[in-house]
Amino acid sequence: MKGFGAEPEIVWHYTQGEKLFPIGDSQLLKADMGYAPRGDKPVVWFTKSDIFEPCAYPDFVSPNGIRGMLTSLKEVAEQGKGLLRIGIAADNSCLKPFAHWSRTRQYQGDTETVLKLAHEKGSKPDLDWFVSYKPVTKKKWKHVQLALPEDVTNDGIVTTWREWDFRSDTSKELFSAYRQSLQKDDCDDGKSCSCC
Repeated sequence: MKGFGAEPEIVWHYTQGEKLFPIGDSQLLKADMGYAPRGDKPVVWFTKSDIFEPCAYPDFVSPNGIRGMLTSLKEVAEQGKGLLRIGIAADNSCLKPFAHWSRTRQYQGDTETVLKLAHEKGSKPDLDWFVSYKPVTKKKWKHVQLALPEDVTNDGIVTTWREWDFRSDTSKELFSAYRQSLQKDDCDDGKSCSCC
């Protein structure tokens, strides 16, 4: 039994550090952020694991257009400008266990492939993985943590996770600069728009 004021058990959504600003600005973890086969409901993935799940390593496209998958956490951190994890309470009502997701999928063959890959990479989906079929709002976030590329060793160990504080002046300034950069990206130096 947990004592009064004790920290709840946390499940984590892992992604690349460069997604801090788009996710933080929208204040949502969206269910449409990853790949879902036609006919399957998109989900937001979570894990009890304190390490970045190898199954969550993203694809990449090389400068010459060749698609591949990043194979080490160090590569993920370097390509993605760091690592980001967002934690919510494990008992949050928006979460469903992996078994629920796997039973309700249209393509059961894909589920077996996911399970095989997960086990090969050392993951425990039946014990650790959860999904949310709905967007997870910032109100539910208990932790937002960032690890810079230099915080990840060549062996894939994260030496430091830094808690991100959306209320800090620095955070507010960075998000303001992010929003301004979005406006400028859509602009042709004032020739045809009124944003500048």
